[in-house]
Amino acid sequence: MEHLLSDAEANYICAGVESGIREDGRGFCDLRTLVVENNVLPHVNGSSRVRLGLGTEILCSVKVEVTEASEDAPTRGCLEVGVEVSPTCSQQQGGGAEGTRRLKEIGGELAEFLRYVYMDSGCLDLDALCIIPGKFCWTVFVDVVLLQLDCNIVDACSLAIFVALDCTKVPSLKLVPGERGELEDFEVNGDLTGARELSVVNVPILVTVHGIGSQRVLDASRDELQCAKGAMTVAVDCAGICRNLHKQLAGTVSLDDIKASVAM
Repeated sequence: MEHLLSDAEANYICAGVESGIREDGRGFCDLRTLVVENNVLPHVNGSSRVRLGLGTEILCSVKVEVTEASEDAPTRGCLEVGVEVSPTCSQQQGGGAEGTRRLKEIGGELAEFLRYVYMDSGCLDLDALCIIPGKFCWTVFVDVVLLQLDCNIVDACSLAIFVALDCTKVPSLKLVPGERGELEDFEVNGDLTGARELSVVNVPILVTVHGIGSQRVLDASRDELQCAKGAMTVAVDCAGICRNLHKQLAGTVSLDDIKASVAM
C-alpha cells in the first residue's frame, strides 16, 4: 500500500525543493535511471519495454491487423489503444476488490487519454493504412501493460509507445482485382522481410511537470507526488513543437504555469 507522508515529511520535501534539493539528489529536470528496449516480443509487429527508476516498468506491443473499413472513415485506417495493469500492482492500490477495481479505472482512463493524444497529434498516417477504400484497412492495436506501478506512468507509457511504433513493420499486400477490374480482395505476405515501416511522423513524447511550492520538477517521485500542488502534461514532438496540454490534479493552472511547463 502506498506510504502516506506525514505533515513533517511533506514540509521537509517541499522545503528541500524550494532550496533546489530533491530528496534523491536529482536536479529539477533530471529523470531517474531509464532503460529502454525495442523488439522484445517476437510475435507482434513492434514492441518495447521501458523501466524508469526501480518501480515503474512498462511493456508495449503493437499489432497491425486487417479489419473492415469504418463507415465514418472508409478511406482511413484505425488506431486502438489498450492499457492493462498487472494484478501484482493491486497492493499499491489497497489490495482486494477495491484495489482491482481501481486498477481497471487506471487502465481505462490512461487508454482513453493516450488514444486522444495520438489521434489529436496526427502522428499516425491513417490514410496510408487504407487497403481497399470502403472495404478493408489496417488497424493498429497498441497494447500497454503496466508491470510495475510506481509513478510517472503517463510519461513512461508514452516513451514505450514511441519506441514500439518506431520499430513496427506492416506486412506487404498483393491486391487482387475482381472480374470488372475493381479491387475486391488481397493477399497478405507473411514474410516480414518484405514488410514496410509503419508510417508515423513526429510521435509525441509526454512530459509531466509537477509544481512543488514555487518550483517545477520532472519525473516526480512517489513522495514528491504527494507534495505537488498541480501538474501539467505536455506532448512534445521530435521537432520540439507542443502538440497537446493536459492538466492533472485538482486546482487551477495559471498562464505562467503553462508557459513554464512548456519551456521545461
